[in-house]
Amino acid sequence: PQVYSSLGMVFESMLTEVEGGGAEQGENETEENSQLNHIQRRLELAQKAYASYHIASLLCKRDFVLWERSGDAALKGAQIYSEIIDHMANNPMASWGVSEEAVSTEDTTTRKGFDPNAGPEKWHSDRKLWLEHALAAYQSSDNLRPPGVDVPCKLAQVHMSLGSYIDALSILTDLRNMAGGNSLGGKNGSVRELGRSEMEGSYPCWLLYADLMMKIGYECKHWNE
Repeated sequence: PQVYSSLGMVFESMLTEVEGGGAEQGENETEENSQLNHIQRRLELAQKAYASYHIASLLCKRDFVLWERSGDAALKGAQIYSEIIDHMANNPMASWGVSEEAVSTEDTTTRKGFDPNAGPEKWHSDRKLWLEHALAAYQSSDNLRPPGVDVPCKLAQVHMSLGSYIDALSILTDLRNMAGGNSLGGKNGSVRELGRSEMEGSYPCWLLYADLMMKIGYECKHWNE
């Protein structure tokens, strides 16, 4: 598992470096093709990071950190697809400057995972798949009862992204109750406790809870109307 974990860290570092550098335009390359290559490179690195961490997690199933990193890598893939969808919502397909014939004739290994001509329906489907991978990884990590609130909050956030507001509410409500000094039964009858300082000091967790309440309120209002 150490080898695959190290590979995951390398790919993760490369992804951060690529994202920080932005899309570099080659001498004979259009701006659209430069953006396309940049997106594809990011997706490729995210996929490799996820695959590496996922294999490491399977080889060391009791390590919640590996499962969490696997979920982080999968969530990064979903975020990239969200950027693609947002970009194409404000730009026509022609902005890529890539024809279907050109895409079909390229090496499938270099274009695997993203087709600029696939359309929003396929991109939404791919984004959902990445989110489901992240959900499974975070759930495996949370089952190991990691300390702190980071993993449960990440799990709740993915549930929200998938529209499972009730599951997210259950997780965040449990965290809130534990922050209030209550103990909840854990796996195999164990008792899981959370210090007040851990929850009360986690502003992102409270903001996530507030965001969830707003989403549920909006859905209730929309249903009533």
